Amino acid sequence: MFKNKLKVTVDVQGEIRTLTAPLRYVNKALELDITVPKGFKTNYGSVPMFLQSFISASGKATYGYVIHDYLYSTGQFTKKESDAILSTIMTELGVSKWRVVSVYYGLKVGGSKAWNNCRELDKKNIKRKRKFKK
Repeated sequence: MFKNKLKVTVDVQGEIRTLTAPLRYVNKALELDITVPKGFKTNYGSVPMFLQSFISASGKATYGYVIHDYLYSTGQFTKKESDAILSTIMTELGVSKWRVVSVYYGLKVGGSKAWNNCRELDKKNIKRKRKFKK
């Protein structure tokens, strides 16, 4: 359950959103309490262009995409756990089962690059400057 509304500003190109207020997600059953801080940058869902007519990069799943981007960037959970948390949130938000499953398996195939990039930055202790490619 989200404890507040998602509030963002959008960059000039319309690709990157910056949170103007924290976003908090709580799931008591899973003992999760995740707060994405104000100033965090997200592109919502990184859905390849050829799939965007089937799976939206925004919409019902938007809040889940923000949490997922944050979990990947911080590494506070494993990749598998982060992907499962996104699936749980999408289900809670009423996203159709086939979309939830499609996104989950899409992340199994395509999410490793983003995950590994964040972990490499951790090893180098480099402050992340998030850049997203089209």
